[in-house]
Amino acid sequence: MNKKRNITTEDCRIIFLEHDLQLDKNEEYKTLSSNLKAYNSDGYKVYTSLDSVEQGKIPKIISAKNPYTIENIKLWLIRNAPNIELLSKEYVGSGINLIFVLKNSNLPPFERNWSNFRRNQEHPIISLINKNNDRMHSSEFVRENITKHLEKYNPKWELVKGEEFNYKGVHHRLKLIHELGYKAEYDYSTLCHGTRHLKLRLFNIYKPDISIFNVKLWLELNSKMRIKHGQKYIGVDKHYIFICEKHGEQRILLENILCIHGWRKSSIVESKFNNRR
Repeated sequence: MNKKRNITTEDCRIIFLEHDLQLDKNEEYKTLSSNLKAYNSDGYKVYTSLDSVEQGKIPKIISAKNPYTIENIKLWLIRNAPNIELLSKEYVGSGINLIFVLKNSNLPPFERNWSNFRRNQEHPIISLINKNNDRMHSSEFVRENITKHLEKYNPKWELVKGEEFNYKGVHHRLKLIHELGYKAEYDYSTLCHGTRHLKLRLFNIYKPDISIFNVKLWLELNSKMRIKHGQKYIGVDKHYIFICEKHGEQRILLENILCIHGWRKSSIVESKFNNRR
């Protein structure tokens, strides 16, 4: 194109219209290569030059080179996902995450790059819930059924809040909490399809971390004795080092400590075949 052409702003406006672009009313033509603010046929803001327009280059509405990208994304959301709000103030590129939030919801903001967001606008937590619903048991069903069995056979226990969303199958262990703070892990099959009169146990050699936590808590609630830090749980019928304010460190059977303080032996005997999953 001859650079000596005498082009006015009105000439530029007409050429833009011929390419389905409307020049912003406040823009003034300067040079062929000067970028100008305009609107495409869908109302999105673009930033392009007369030279690019005449070459047939279609300006991108979402681009790091378009200073109006954030405004365009917000407009896109209004039209396509009105329940989502963009929190990000800057667009760096299609592969960089933007921050979105679901309106009128207590769900936390979530991050997703624009390329992925265009394909899937669903909040990741909602995606997880929907994925659970597609499994054999929905998360709601899992909680309701486990709660029903716990209330009947182990009323002082409950499923940890939100644990139903971690359900992956009948043999996947789920976290339980006792009203006094004790912890346990049992799978859905054991809780709902196993022995009807199953009593949840605090101590299990296959769950040493949870067992030692429960030992410490039980002593805090029932005894002045304390178990020495750093010991691994190896069974209720094994020796551990306990600390007594009066007598100092002592090596004693855990079962003896529990029974001395009124624990019924039948409730702590471990089965090597129970809760191995």
